[in-house]
Amino acid sequence: MGGRIFAGTLPNTELLREYELKGPLDEDKLALLREERLAIALRMSSEEEEWRHDKGVCEVQLADMILEQLALEAA
Repeated sequence: MGGRIFAGTLPNTELLREYELKGPLDEDKLALLREERLAIALRMSSEEEEWRHDKGVCEVQLADMILEQLALEAA
C-alpha cells in the first residue's frame, strides 16, 4: 500500500501525464478527476483496514493455538 493517489485540489503534472491530459482542465473535468481519485483513496483505505483486521484475527487465532498447546503439554 502507500502509493500516490493525487487527491489534492490542484492538478499535478504527474497525474496529468498518468491520464494523458494536455492543456488546461475545465472545472467539470477536474471535478470528475477529483471524484475518481477520492474513490481510489477510500478504496485503498478500506482495503488497508480490512487487511489490518484480518491480520489481528490471525494473531489472536495463533495465540489461542499456542495457549491450547501449552495447556495440553502442562496437563
